[in-house]
Amino acid sequence: MGKFVLARIPFPLRGLNEDENPSALSDADLVEAENVFFRGNSVGTRPGLEDEGSGEDYADAIASTPVITGIHEYRYATDANRKLVVVAGANIFVDDATSVTGAVTITAGADNYWTFAEHKDALYGAGGANGDSFWKYTGTGNASAVTFQSDTNADGVADASIDCKYVFQKWNYGFAGGLNGTVPDDNPMVVRYSALNDMDTWPIANTIGGSSAVGGLDSYGDNYVTGFADWTDNKGDWLLILTRKRIYSVIQNPNALDPLIVDSEIANGCVGQRAFVSLGTDSGEAIYMSEYGIHSLRQSQQHGSTADKFLSWPIRKTFAKLRRSRLRYTRAAYWPDEGLVLFLVTAGHGSTEHNLLLCLDVRGVEELTAATARWTIWRLGGSTVLNEIETARSGSAYSTAPFRYFIYGGTKAGRVCRFNPSGAYSDRGTGFTSRVKTAHRNFGTPGTTKGVGDVWISL
Repeated sequence: MGKFVLARIPFPLRGLNEDENPSALSDADLVEAENVFFRGNSVGTRPGLEDEGSGEDYADAIASTPVITGIHEYRYATDANRKLVVVAGANIFVDDATSVTGAVTITAGADNYWTFAEHKDALYGAGGANGDSFWKYTGTGNASAVTFQSDTNADGVADASIDCKYVFQKWNYGFAGGLNGTVPDDNPMVVRYSALNDMDTWPIANTIGGSSAVGGLDSYGDNYVTGFADWTDNKGDWLLILTRKRIYSVIQNPNALDPLIVDSEIANGCVGQRAFVSLGTDSGEAIYMSEYGIHSLRQSQQHGSTADKFLSWPIRKTFAKLRRSRLRYTRAAYWPDEGLVLFLVTAGHGSTEHNLLLCLDVRGVEELTAATARWTIWRLGGSTVLNEIETARSGSAYSTAPFRYFIYGGTKAGRVCRFNPSGAYSDRGTGFTSRVKTAHRNFGTPGTTKGVGDVWISL
């Protein structure tokens, strides 16, 4: 007489685990998790991508459909005003796609990304191509260029204004990095900081990692600054200088002649400023991408470059398929309303545009590790190609309480859209396929086809 075994699928389910050995999977692991995300103890269809509605910031595509290379929610006048600032093509746009570019130089190009910082009610932008402006926007009129450097320096060479790719604000200082390396003063391993309480003034003596003409945090060539972040926990408060090979932590120094000093370093680098996501001061956690994987900053402090401690260890097969030369263009964002961290990446040999979202669910996780990380993979439906993502409040929701946060996306065709978890299950009108598959042994021996009848489902 045959024996009937009832398979029970445990809850809550865990994320995607791409381990090739079935015995290495737990009963709660998923072997397929595409276009889904976790809803409580269950797994549901991921939010769809929608265009903004009539009367909102960018209800229509920007004229001439330029590639979007920057999105930032600019909050000013003690948060009484809000503008969704977008860099697209060779222009800066606000709200209703009005250009405020003025005399600022911006070079169009899908990989000419921008970073932003706010200080004293003004928005500062850095990035683009070599030679593009470092600019400032105050909420009215046009943006204007900020002179980052224009004097004769220690090397005896009179330099024109030097551009930077990354800008950040902390402790009432502005920080600039990602210099282009064409003259000694442009050392890509040197960080400049502004005068205290004045991001319009950048003294040549204000450097971290060397003198104005020489030095640097490391010998550049295979290493270079990739951006900035900050880190706060119950032990202190640090500025983080991100580089390709290391993350350097900087603390404030009571000595006014040397107010900022390098405190320590982490063995893993970070591919870019927009590939580092802080989960907030209360969490004491941050997620970032290096060339080797995706990491928890807490775990990196403990385990350094130990591969099986990377958060991306369960999805290492997918990570191995990412286009290495485009890792530096990774765009990441944290969606606090949904407890998700998204990484917009390029997958596949020869791919030249972003085509995949790696989704990490961080809800209810006390300590993020490779074992607790819940990953799913999102692929967009239809012809929409995202070039940028950012967390922001919606325009209509801003004027009516309570407001909501969305993950906004900028496309390669001038569209500003958003992922909406409330009833949007298509990508701008195009459906997508969702797939979930639990561990092989939930229904018997792998490779054996089975029919399942009289199934009870508890909702």
